[in-house]
Amino acid sequence: MASKVAAKFVSYRVSQVALASHYTDKEPVVAAGSWDEGPSNRIQLLGYGPELDAEGSPQLIAVHRCHGDVMCLRFDPIYQNLFVGLGTGELVAMATTAEEEPGSNNGSGERQRPRLLRQLGQGWRPSTDSFGSGAVSALAIRDGWHALAGWESGRLVCCSLAVEVPDGGCSDAATLRPASGCGRESVGLDSCCVTGADFIDQNAACTVNSMGQLKLWDLRTGLGQYDKVLTVAGDPKAMHCARRHPAQPHLVATGASGGCLCLWDLRQEKFPVSIVELDDGHVTQVEFHPVQGDLLFVSTMAGQLYAIKLSDSGGGGSAALTDNPHLTAVLPASQKLPVNSFCLGEDFLCAGTEDELLYAAAGVCL
Repeated sequence: MASKVAAKFVSYRVSQVALASHYTDKEPVVAAGSWDEGPSNRIQLLGYGPELDAEGSPQLIAVHRCHGDVMCLRFDPIYQNLFVGLGTGELVAMATTAEEEPGSNNGSGERQRPRLLRQLGQGWRPSTDSFGSGAVSALAIRDGWHALAGWESGRLVCCSLAVEVPDGGCSDAATLRPASGCGRESVGLDSCCVTGADFIDQNAACTVNSMGQLKLWDLRTGLGQYDKVLTVAGDPKAMHCARRHPAQPHLVATGASGGCLCLWDLRQEKFPVSIVELDDGHVTQVEFHPVQGDLLFVSTMAGQLYAIKLSDSGGGGSAALTDNPHLTAVLPASQKLPVNSFCLGEDFLCAGTEDELLYAAAGVCL
């Protein structure tokens, strides 16, 4: 389906990728993180040109060494900062742009392209984490610094973050922590590993877990008790990811073990609108196209990345999956090892794999 796909060998297992969405598809900027590399774990900031060459060679803008596996990567949509969830259990914030240079002309209204990766203070973990919560396993960012994060232990935190310097301290003592004066830190605990999270709107969020539950949370009352829990009938399958529809926030896609893909209408009481078994590999990520909302992208541990056209369910304008949807492969058939993560723009897609490849694809609309 893509008009052009190029691959680049990056010499590390790509665990996560994230797209700086406020840059045009003509010159996309991607962050890529690694895992299982020990002290060599890293985050790279990569820039693609207007044309993908045969080698898929992006420009290396910056690199930052990490002291743990990169489990989550999210660009905030406002300030260009990059938020990182690590296998050590810490959340880290990184600046991706320097101060504006004297005499530079930035009056065109265009944003500066990122050109560095600088950690903003020390990493942060929940204050209730005295016994350890394991790796950060889910992360969503909205409105610049507002985060919803989940840990392997089931720990959940929703708060506004800030980089704060202690009184009388220097910038080297700065720490990422919940911002004072921005509402209290809301802490909850799920019954098992939180594997995915997303904001539904300003007052609601959803999470999925390894027990196969989709939970809805009312952020006005905190994370002490979920508002609703949704499950698939029959034997439960661990869920691995969740994403809400960009224009229909009541519609959420989830991916689970055994290639199980579900679409949920949150206005319904308990069960998904539609369920499809894709292949034998666990679904690692789901993403709606940011503009073409009836187009859903799905990656799996079987090495597949599919584009799926949704249909109209006829129920209040909500989209649905057909019983036997047409699966359009985005990556070449030679890709067999897991697609761990992908990021998606209007006409650009980047995917990171277990066999140390970074794919870039242009022309991803159907």
